[in-house]
Amino acid sequence: MPTLGVVSVAGLLVLLGLGLAVYLVVIITVTAYRMTHPPRITYGSALARNLPGDPSELDRPLEFEELAVSLDGNKIPTWDIRGRAHSGRTIAIVHGWGSSRVNILRRIDALADVSPRLLAIDLPGHGDAPGSTSLGLREPDVVRTLLDTASPTEPVVLYGSSMGAGIALQTAAQLGPARIDAVIAEGVYRDPITPAVPTLRNAGMPSVPNLVPALVLIGLRHGFMPTRRGVWAGFDRARIASGLRMPVLYLHGTDDEICPITGARRIAEATPEHRFVAIDGGHHNTLWHDDHRGAMSSAIADWLESIASG
Repeated sequence: MPTLGVVSVAGLLVLLGLGLAVYLVVIITVTAYRMTHPPRITYGSALARNLPGDPSELDRPLEFEELAVSLDGNKIPTWDIRGRAHSGRTIAIVHGWGSSRVNILRRIDALADVSPRLLAIDLPGHGDAPGSTSLGLREPDVVRTLLDTASPTEPVVLYGSSMGAGIALQTAAQLGPARIDAVIAEGVYRDPITPAVPTLRNAGMPSVPNLVPALVLIGLRHGFMPTRRGVWAGFDRARIASGLRMPVLYLHGTDDEICPITGARRIAEATPEHRFVAIDGGHHNTLWHDDHRGAMSSAIADWLESIASG
């Protein structure tokens, strides 16, 4: 017969194993939820910080209207903004993870100088939009719906930042040059692990062993099978960029701590027609602050002029 001590040790090991299993389930579930339900930035949060909450509240106010865009029975909050330029392409702006149309008003203000019309949406799970984010897997459907509603025939320039940059590249690859005239990709990354690790760290959460299983769960929920690394098949932004048939402008901070510039350069190198602009000293979330605003605005204006005349 086993001794009492052996039974006690075996029971303790079982309890420890069950505890570990429960911990893994909880931390993976919490990680997946955290990644698909980012903090929301809305008009109210901008008001609380004494910041502009819509284009009419900018220092140089812009006229706009709410555009009725619907997807799967849900309204997609969208601004249709009148730019300051008398000619040029419509620019559709796709924000990043944890951002919103309210949070990109700095970009909207600058882009209004080079475009007669701008479109800005809240992606699912952000701002005032219902639902949760799929981290770029299903969001191209939202952008296509926006374009079908707001610009069904005229080609547009897609501007995406961070997660939105990858969404813009994916949408451009799907729609082609007949619908997408050009793409501007700010702070782009190649795979979802890259930004997720520092994002979780900044939130005080680990990334091992929870991140990869959480990504697998998110992908499976949206019908995307994982590769051997746990990243979703077909997500690689460099591979997507390699098939683009329109010019792409890449903007990236040299000191980007969320999405290192080396990954962005690899995506750019895979793009047949591109220009890469490194913003010296720029971080992931500071490219439109006062120190870099002029460089960003000039880079965009010069590039748009070059592709228009070319």
